[in-house]
Amino acid sequence: MFWIALIWPGRLGLAPILSGCCVMCISGLWLNRNDLKPRPQGVAAFTALSHRTQLELALVVTILSACTGILFGSLYWPFENFLALTIYAPIAKEIFISRALTAGFNVHEVYPALLQLGYAFTYYACSSVNEYLAKLITALMAIGSLGVAAALGREMRSMRAGIVAAGLVALTPLFCKSVSTGNADIPGSFYFSLTALFAWQWWRDRGNKNAILTGMMTGFTMWTKNTTLVLPITIGLWIAANLRTSRIPWKQIGLFTIAILATAAPWYLRNLIVFHYLIPPQIWEFAAPRTQRTFAMLLAMTWDWIAFGGIGIIYTAAIAFSAIQFVRKRELESRALWGLLLTMVLPFYFAWWWLASYEVRFLVLIVPLLAVMAALMLEDALAVLMTNVSVAWVNRIGRIAICSVLILAPLSIRKTVSYKGAILSRPFMDDSEKHRIVLGGIYDLGIAIDHLPAGSRIVGVPPTAFYHIDSHRFKEISDLKMNTAPGTLKDRYDYVVYTFDDKQRPGWLQNCEPLLQTKDGYFLYSVRPARFISRPNNSLHPTADKYQKCSEDDGQAQR
Repeated sequence: MFWIALIWPGRLGLAPILSGCCVMCISGLWLNRNDLKPRPQGVAAFTALSHRTQLELALVVTILSACTGILFGSLYWPFENFLALTIYAPIAKEIFISRALTAGFNVHEVYPALLQLGYAFTYYACSSVNEYLAKLITALMAIGSLGVAAALGREMRSMRAGIVAAGLVALTPLFCKSVSTGNADIPGSFYFSLTALFAWQWWRDRGNKNAILTGMMTGFTMWTKNTTLVLPITIGLWIAANLRTSRIPWKQIGLFTIAILATAAPWYLRNLIVFHYLIPPQIWEFAAPRTQRTFAMLLAMTWDWIAFGGIGIIYTAAIAFSAIQFVRKRELESRALWGLLLTMVLPFYFAWWWLASYEVRFLVLIVPLLAVMAALMLEDALAVLMTNVSVAWVNRIGRIAICSVLILAPLSIRKTVSYKGAILSRPFMDDSEKHRIVLGGIYDLGIAIDHLPAGSRIVGVPPTAFYHIDSHRFKEISDLKMNTAPGTLKDRYDYVVYTFDDKQRPGWLQNCEPLLQTKDGYFLYSVRPARFISRPNNSLHPTADKYQKCSEDDGQAQR
């Protein structure tokens, strides 16, 4: 999509996108034609599911339940997250309308565009802006993250370790909650984990294909979030550590580097040419004062039960265990394994602690890798127990683990679906009802503004309302907050929006009747004195017909 939009501006659409996808898929199948046959060990692992332990079966049920909740929660509710409504979804909508990459839309268009392009693709697929289909993008990537955790655990140790790793991800409330937000945390986690998977396969087979795939996944990760720009450095450290053993030839390092540059460099070069900087101003520039560089915050996963539950304790122990194993082990493969996990997790974790510990959601990026570390730790712990403890005690510990899974699973999986009470009371809500539940008065405000006369000048619009407004209809529309009476703005604007947290209008607005007033404190006013009249039977949720009538009245007043 990026190259189509870059080379042929205004030509972006479903047909060229699908054509490009078909070419890529056919090329990939042809290049991997020798790997398309089912692996005997993979088939055996699948058919042997009935022989799994009760704990593994409990984790499989947890994984399937999490996948079900992820799909349902994403497809049922529209966008509600602030970042999704102010960055990703609006830019995707603009790409869909203009059929080209945005330039001059807002500062957020410099953000990595993988998710925005993904949302725009769903809009092209259904020929309209469809929030529910767009959220399917992050849902599928979340399910993919579970699969990548399982695959990495299996490749590094065993199928049991893979099941445990995926189960731990599903038991992490932070991960399940992040899926429904619709922002770039989950896509970043997906590609970050894929990078680790292909890097490990690269180390094991020393093949050119996995070297290229590792570079491509690194590049795709850099397309999701600016915070992932640390990834090439961490992978570079791991490669440098393996040069002594000659496990990674220089030729493959070159292929890896070329793959990164070919994948990620075009986007950042475009930013440099069009906007004159590589990345936009970061959120921590004004939020950094809230960062706490304390030892307690370094151990945040152990006490933040809302985000991690009891799983955070296991993750913290796994980091310490991995460091010990890396120092203690002398086998080449063990050092490479623990070294890969540590070099991908620790730099990002310490960067979060030093720069952005005010927002725990950033750690979603490394949750699958933390789960793999924890699964390997638990696998080693089980091996020690089997040799030093009686079978009866091992069975007791297994039953305790099953009970823990049964307790933690509902606490995590429930995060995949928001507003469960509303669903139970009104399961067949229409689109407007869903929007009013997740957005409150913002939705009605957006509809009201969208029905104002074309060419109007509007100020004070909340950022989360822009997604539901066709901004191209208006001469000017701004989110600048106003604290003066509407009459003082008549030379600059036609309409003004006020937001009052206490839902009470100040004294200078008592004699002005709003065009719209919502229950949660949003007020829409016309700045023309002719509009300052009493409107009987003012509804908190007026219909679109009333908005249209108000628009016609305003248009007549302008004429």
